[in-house]
Amino acid sequence: MTHGRGITDSTLTKWVHALPQCIPLCDALEKFTGVHTATSEQHKDLRSSTQATDMKDYSVFIKWLQAHPPFAGYQPDRLVSISTGVVADTSANCDNAVQIGHAAASKITGKKFTEITLHRSDKVKTMGDHSSISVRGQHTEMNPTLFFNRITCVLKTSSEMEQYLSYELAPQPPSLFHDGAMRKPAKSALVSSLATASTYEGVCQCYIAYILKHYYGAGTVTVFDGYRTVSTKAAEQLRRAKKSTSSDILFDQNMKTTTTQAAFLANYHNNERLIEMLSGLLNEAGIQMKQAQADTDALIVSTALSLTASGKPVVVVGTDTDLLVMLVTLATVNMDLYMLCCKNPTTLYRVHDIQASIGDTSKYLMVLHAITGCDTVSALYCQGKRKAFSLVHKNKEYDLLNIFINAESTHQQVQEAGESFLLKLYGASSCASLDEFRYIAYNKAVSKM
Repeated sequence: MTHGRGITDSTLTKWVHALPQCIPLCDALEKFTGVHTATSEQHKDLRSSTQATDMKDYSVFIKWLQAHPPFAGYQPDRLVSISTGVVADTSANCDNAVQIGHAAASKITGKKFTEITLHRSDKVKTMGDHSSISVRGQHTEMNPTLFFNRITCVLKTSSEMEQYLSYELAPQPPSLFHDGAMRKPAKSALVSSLATASTYEGVCQCYIAYILKHYYGAGTVTVFDGYRTVSTKAAEQLRRAKKSTSSDILFDQNMKTTTTQAAFLANYHNNERLIEMLSGLLNEAGIQMKQAQADTDALIVSTALSLTASGKPVVVVGTDTDLLVMLVTLATVNMDLYMLCCKNPTTLYRVHDIQASIGDTSKYLMVLHAITGCDTVSALYCQGKRKAFSLVHKNKEYDLLNIFINAESTHQQVQEAGESFLLKLYGASSCASLDEFRYIAYNKAVSKM
């Protein structure tokens, strides 16, 4: 119906009116030919697996409705929007659409087309029909856009528009209201206008105050990336630098900031100078500071592992998945390690609980993470980390991964183990090599064209 020139209103009307006449014909043809609709593999919606999935989703939806009843606390005779919770007034009658439709149809039955008159009162009114005005004591629905278009059609000269604009052409002023609600002001714009430019020392003090307030105060260890050598995050840093750029800024503590945070941090030299300024202020506040030569993930994890020797709990604050993977793989049983991920929502991970949950798979977590994509390895097309983890964890297939963590494995053994693991990940264990699987995948793709 949508191919070619598309479907017009007249064609759609003919199709809708002819549908009731065609249904008995289709039923008669099915009975005559003995062909009936049944479950088969011809349509995926009729497969047993799809039906089982639908029933599972249906049960989840029913449980959600039981825990979140949409009409609790409302009057039983009022319409309520499930998505927004808005209660309709007495003018909404869309729940009686069938009765209203039959009543409207009965008024035009047996009449000629020229004798048919349609009234707005016979129209079904939804909860969104609020564009009405009071004319001589009666509420009349209006469409502001249609109303304005009609005015433009009757204009003789453009100067007459001044007279029409002296009247209210909408139930609510569009400049003050949107979809029936008052427009929300941008209050933060006033604060930004009143705020004065901060100095670079003020930026550093804000950073220190944030650490002291949100974390563990004095005794906290902060670790920064290094920018003097090539890092494993070079590709990620280059991707961020493409979004915004900044020239070198020769600043001191009393100099006011003149650029945005994103543009400032896009320059490696600016980062290095800011960290150098921040290190002295951190030491004065009793906060230990470390800076890696390149990527900081390894230094963060090694610092956390060494701090557990004191017997106190150690919390690593960060959002990088690499940190959690390295902690789960390298932590021993007697280490009380946690990771606080300050994303929305904030989550606290206990490393020991994760190790107990996944068992021996924790030893191979870094290998799985590296093979399926990390800072220095591209991700596999259509092969996610969850699939690789399930393949290893559920089937307990650790033989190939043991070659990766064995320091005595040769390059040839690692290459063969990696190729075999990728074939299993793609579901092609019967293939001898990736080249063979690539040819088979090519033939399948060509056959679907």
